[in-house]
Amino acid sequence: LGDMFNHRSPKQIEWVFNASSGHLEYIAQENITKGDELTISYGAKCNSKYLLHYGFTVPGVSERRNPPLSTVRIKFGMPKDTVDAAEKKALILGSSMDDPPSLEAEFDLTM
Repeated sequence: LGDMFNHRSPKQIEWVFNASSGHLEYIAQENITKGDELTISYGAKCNSKYLLHYGFTVPGVSERRNPPLSTVRIKFGMPKDTVDAAEKKALILGSSMDDPPSLEAEFDLTM
């Protein structure tokens, strides 16, 4: 069940392991209305960590972190005999991005 909680900061629910009972306990940090979504915090991370480990990013998190830049390295591979490989590489590298400094592209043409 605990693996199904979504992320929110600040956390709505804190979890602790009770060693004497052997149970994981969830403690509400605020009043929760019946039927509301329950959320925990996945911890303070940059967006590259959220994307890599959880599959999402958090708007504005880059501005709140120090250093402010989140980087996601994307490695593209193409077989050496790919038709129009240079043009495809140029097309990918020239794509418009909302935050160009946060994208690094690396090509391995030795496949």
